[in-house]
Amino acid sequence: MVPGNRRSIREVPLESKAQRAHNSDRTGPSERETDIPIHRIHLTPPPDRKKRVERPDRNHNRRRIWLALAVIVVLVIATAAFATSSSLAKASFTITPNILPVQADSTIVATGTSTPGYLTYTVIQVSGTATTSALSVDGPYVSTKATGKIRLYNAYSASSQRLIAGTRLTDDSGLIYRLTGSVVIPGYKASGKDNIPGTITAAVIADQPGTDYNVSGRDNISDFKIVAWKGTPKYDYFYGRLVSDITGGFAGIRKTVSKNDLASADAKLRSDLASSLGAKLVLEVPTGYILLSGATTSSFGPAVVGGTVSGKADISMESTLYGIIFKTSDLAEKLSGNKAVEGFSPYGYTAPGLDDVSLTITNPSTFSPAKGNSLIAKVAGNFDLVGTVPVNEIRSKLAGISLSDTRKVLASYASVVDLNQSSGELFPAWASTVPKDPSRISIKINGK
Repeated sequence: MVPGNRRSIREVPLESKAQRAHNSDRTGPSERETDIPIHRIHLTPPPDRKKRVERPDRNHNRRRIWLALAVIVVLVIATAAFATSSSLAKASFTITPNILPVQADSTIVATGTSTPGYLTYTVIQVSGTATTSALSVDGPYVSTKATGKIRLYNAYSASSQRLIAGTRLTDDSGLIYRLTGSVVIPGYKASGKDNIPGTITAAVIADQPGTDYNVSGRDNISDFKIVAWKGTPKYDYFYGRLVSDITGGFAGIRKTVSKNDLASADAKLRSDLASSLGAKLVLEVPTGYILLSGATTSSFGPAVVGGTVSGKADISMESTLYGIIFKTSDLAEKLSGNKAVEGFSPYGYTAPGLDDVSLTITNPSTFSPAKGNSLIAKVAGNFDLVGTVPVNEIRSKLAGISLSDTRKVLASYASVVDLNQSSGELFPAWASTVPKDPSRISIKINGK
């Protein structure tokens, strides 16, 4: 490099000794002492200039490092977010069960024993007593003993057994009754491995007067046993059971109630008993059975007038309410048809609304719950057959599969699942598989 108008050290000619001497003589001291300015030319840039050249390169490298770090951080965060979202992923399914509406409007015939082709019913019963009061006129003191009939059994011997009048019998209550006449109980008859006890009907009377001795078939009483044979083998093999109610026992002032008051009391007692016993009967229905509205019959004892307060009578009445119940699945199948219920196999169904179906007994004069004879009834109403969705089983099969494969799983339950009305979704939105953990899979049954 050559600065402008300044010569290079290479352009200054060298002087000979003679010339230097001559020039020395021609110039004064000041001139001889004047130096020609010489600028050094650096082969490398000065330090400050070198720094200015290197600084851009360092900044560029730093930017590249920071960019790489930023990319790594983003990737780490994205990976962590994805891993976290995967561990927190959830799946939600809404499943609609298959529903088949049924219109029940038909006549059914049911029997008390299992008979091919017929619906079978079972009888449950509850009993109770209600009391009310009415104005009365006091009559004379009356003392009467309860009377009735029982059937005596001989399971002890093939030989007959004679019992004399006055023989004492008792049940678990400890009350004593006596035979009103002598009887002979036939011996048992052998029938294969079993023996058929000999039987005879006998009249009995309470040992003492009073209403406590009044009993009926509605009461939960034990068999009667012969008091004299207690502690012997005969005590367990000779026994008696009610044939008719034992009634008429009374001790006290006989009260007289007007016909109108007695009729009014009778109606009230029947109404009260129907209400109270109806509530009790519902509690007696076992799991898996159903008691339809109207599927009941009642028996009422006579209105008994008593009491000790002058001018006021206590009127009581006993009643037994019988319920005719059906196995829920049997009734649903009978009303909807075999093919309808088979369509829900193998997972089954429920029948919501079936308990709203009403039943009317059309042969009340011949039907007897105690005898278990044929029941003819008219049923009316509507209910649904709803497929039973095996939620836990489906949840287990959905775990860990892709969302696109979930429909295949649900399709295997087509007998109870309505595929077109069922749906599912995953969270977060970018998830493509159902979580493997079944606890993170929510299944809601539509309509519940």
